Amino acid sequence: ASSIMIPPQPQHPHAQTHAHHTQIVMVASTGESSAAPEKLRPLYAALHEAFEEEDHEAALVAATKLSKIAPDEVEAQAAKAVAALYTGDYALALSTALPGQELERAYALYRLGRGAEALAILDASVQKEHESFRHLRGQALFKEGRYDEAADVFAALVSEAGGNGGEDPELMTNLYAAFVAARRGQEALARFPLDEELMDSCYELAFNTGAAMVDAGDLRAAEARLREARATCVRVGEEDGMTPSVLLDEGSGIQIELAYVLAAQGKRGEAFETVSY
Repeated sequence: ASSIMIPPQPQHPHAQTHAHHTQIVMVASTGESSAAPEKLRPLYAALHEAFEEEDHEAALVAATKLSKIAPDEVEAQAAKAVAALYTGDYALALSTALPGQELERAYALYRLGRGAEALAILDASVQKEHESFRHLRGQALFKEGRYDEAADVFAALVSEAGGNGGEDPELMTNLYAAFVAARRGQEALARFPLDEELMDSCYELAFNTGAAMVDAGDLRAAEARLREARATCVRVGEEDGMTPSVLLDEGSGIQIELAYVLAAQGKRGEAFETVSY
């Protein structure tokens, strides 16, 4: 999942959120529409196969062909919107999605920076209590600067999930980002303690807990956690085959926050070396 950086503010730690991807497949489970004309069935089969293999570019091609041949095929149109979301063409997804694809339309609006419109769809939906709707609502609230509300949404999702909620790195990353942005880092650390193994696999989460420690005033612990986040970022990046430039970009937020923490402790020379890294 991609991450969104909160713009740094004076004396204010920043954090990262994960863009939550909804698991949505609109094609028929058989790979072909039983009501479709015979000539469309091979394309529906190709569409289904592309989704099964998570080849969303191929799914978009197949769905587009279907829509051109048979513009009234709503199943193809719905699938095209889903494929467009997965390929990052949010404008196409928004223009293609059916009225009933509320989550898809809201997600496209959110990624296009139109959070208020996304929230309007989510809040009016009869499915607004569904987990995916609520998670996206938390992200849209966050993007609109309504950090306290976003924090409460994520906190409720974690609490309702019981033990499993605290084991979801994406959800916990978003929770900590919202709490830090709301200047409630100490509350997050007290209410939602984390397993070290979870942070060892998710550097964004380690980074966000470090930012929460800054907010709580524990600079020594924050320094240690941010160093761990930086090391995890390098390790995960190398394992994923990131190029040095991409890896540098991924770790830039950690470097900036670590430099701030070092400078706040009087370690100005090391802080300068950190941002010059």
